[in-house]
Amino acid sequence: AGVTLSYPVFEFGRKKLSVLSAKLQKLARIKELETEKLKLKKELSESLSDLKAIQSKIGALKEKLKLAEEVERIEELKYKSGKGDINHLLLAKSERFLTEAELKEAYYRWEIARRRIRALLEEE
Repeated sequence: AGVTLSYPVFEFGRKKLSVLSAKLQKLARIKELETEKLKLKKELSESLSDLKAIQSKIGALKEKLKLAEEVERIEELKYKSGKGDINHLLLAKSERFLTEAELKEAYYRWEIARRRIRALLEEE
């Protein structure tokens, strides 16, 4: 009577390597996920700071527009009374139009920044 025992010697090493490989892949995915989270947080903080900067610029442009409208009103009164020049009136009007355009551009950039933040939050 004889007993024959057959066990592949190299099978244990192969299983161990496949388990280690799976663990390494899992760690790599976790690291990649953490990297993406950090990248998303960075983009979100940059977008928030841009939004705050644009909001403060909008406030300043509103004040500038009020002043430009007042200057235009004064120049128009001067011109109508005969004490002012048409060039000064036209310059005041152009300054008001430019300020209005800057304000509209700031509102547009504010809306873009707001939508970008919303998109970033939906991704998370």
